[in-house]
Amino acid sequence: MDFLKYGKTYPKKGFNVKGLLILFLVKLFLITVYLIILDITGLDKFDYDDRFDQLIKDSPLLILLLVGVLAPFGEELVFRFPLNIKLKSFLVALAFSILVMFSEFWPLMLAYILILLSIFIVKKIGKPVPLKWLVYFSSAIFALIHLGNYQELDFLAYWYLMPFLVLSQFFGGLILCFLRLSHGLWLAIYFHAFWNTVLMSLVIWATQWRYRACPYTNS
Repeated sequence: MDFLKYGKTYPKKGFNVKGLLILFLVKLFLITVYLIILDITGLDKFDYDDRFDQLIKDSPLLILLLVGVLAPFGEELVFRFPLNIKLKSFLVALAFSILVMFSEFWPLMLAYILILLSIFIVKKIGKPVPLKWLVYFSSAIFALIHLGNYQELDFLAYWYLMPFLVLSQFFGGLILCFLRLSHGLWLAIYFHAFWNTVLMSLVIWATQWRYRACPYTNS
C-alpha cells in the first residue's frame, strides 16, 4: 500500500521467484477480466492493426524479437529508468523519448519530457520530489502510447474511451514501476520481456493457426 500511496518501496537484495509468479498471475487475471469486459461492452471492435497480423504471418520471429526483447528494453529505459531521479537516468530517458517523438503520439512524449525536466529541476534546487506522481504519470503515458495498437479508432469521437482501452497497460506500468523501485531496472526489464514474450507467442500461435485454417483471411 505504501507504493500506491507514496510511490515508496523498500529495496531488496535479489528477488523472489514466487513473488514474481504471483505478480504475473495477478496481471494475467486483470487482463483476462479486462478483455471479457471489452467483449461484453463491444469495445473489442477496436481491434489491433491488420498490418500487425500480416507481420506476424510473414515474420513471426522478427515480431517476437521486437515485442519480446527490444520494446521492453526501450520502454523501461524511457518510463522506469528515471524513477531513481538521477541525472544519468534522466538523460537516457530523454534520449529515447526524443526518438519516440517522431510518431503520432508526440504530444504525449513532449509532455513526458517536460515533466521529467521539471522534476529534475525541482530536485536540483533542493525541493522534495513527488515520486508517486512520477510513477502515476509515467504509467499513464506508457499506457496511452499503446493506443497506437488499435485500428479504426477515431480519437476525437471516442476520447472518453481512451483511458479504458489502455487500462491494462496502466496497471502493468504500475507493476513495472514497483519492480524497478524495489528490485532495480533489470528485473523490470526481465519481467516486461517475459510477459511480452509469453503473450506474443500465444498471439503468433493463434494468428498462424487462423491463417492455416482460413488461408484467404485478410489476403
